[in-house]
Amino acid sequence: MSEKVYVMSCGKYMKIGIATSIVARRSSIQAGNPEPVKVEYYVDRSYARPIERRAHEKLLQKHHRGEWFKCTVDEAIDAVNSAIIDYERSKRKQDLVRVDISLKKGETYAQAVAAKKKDSLMELIEWFGGHQNTIGMMRITKQTLHNWIKRGAISKNSAVDAEYVTNGEFTKERLRPDVISWENKEQN
Repeated sequence: MSEKVYVMSCGKYMKIGIATSIVARRSSIQAGNPEPVKVEYYVDRSYARPIERRAHEKLLQKHHRGEWFKCTVDEAIDAVNSAIIDYERSKRKQDLVRVDISLKKGETYAQAVAAKKKDSLMELIEWFGGHQNTIGMMRITKQTLHNWIKRGAISKNSAVDAEYVTNGEFTKERLRPDVISWENKEQN
């Protein structure tokens, strides 16, 4: 049975925890609190415990007591999402994945790869519903998106993030077929 990593608010405090039933967990937390407890966010993951632990580590400076943190809703949600991305990056085992690159007549392999990167980037932007939605969902600046379009490719690290944000609809290999190893995050 998979568990959910949740963010709940109670006054000026946020709780990051795990539960199999969000409704039951909220009710049990509410029973001991005079202020309303609100479910702000949750994600269903089979690996909820390491996500919860990493999210707690990310908010260590804002720790209040137990699983409670004195932070904003956005900070708590960002900690959970960032923990998920960190965890998934650390668990990636594939070093080399073959991506089909079709050559057109007279086209070099390098040209075909460059076209594949650009086409995949444009498909990603379309999938998000345009530039503004891409900026918001990928949590990037307008300038970053401009740079990707100008370069004709998303950055390597952002390709990993896009794979997560799109739930695997756009794999990192599809977005960056030129990358040989996914362990070295320094390559753009």
